[in-house]
Amino acid sequence: MTSRAPAARGIAVGGALPLLSDSKRVREHLEGLLDDKDPHLKIDVVGAIERLGDLRLRGALRQAMDHELDGRVVRRIREALANMAESGAADRRKLRDELESLRDDLAELKARLSRIESTGKSKGKERAGDKARAASKTRKPASRAKTKRKS
Repeated sequence: MTSRAPAARGIAVGGALPLLSDSKRVREHLEGLLDDKDPHLKIDVVGAIERLGDLRLRGALRQAMDHELDGRVVRRIREALANMAESGAADRRKLRDELESLRDDLAELKARLSRIESTGKSKGKERAGDKARAASKTRKPASRAKTKRKS
């Protein structure tokens, strides 16, 4: 039972690490656990790497697959590599769709802004013309004012 205790801890750590952090230390630790002798631990570590989703670990997975003798571990590594590739493609598609949506939103906002600016300019010109007309109506010509004072 004492020989299984380190493996059990490794399985627990390998499964929980991706949920806690995606730091370099976690990646390095999981990569180191790929060299363990216990095939069950390796399978769990491969699952943890897959959950982590860090594409930088694909090389370590391929290297472990090349050196692995247990077919169960090799199959699990192949599945993880395929899933990681699919998730990468899905992420790219999702990002492409989001980018296209943002571009459409930007174009709509630019159109709305130009309409607002054009209505603001035309209203500004109308207001300036109205002010000039109003000022001309309220002002009395200077020549008339002088003549009225003389009389």
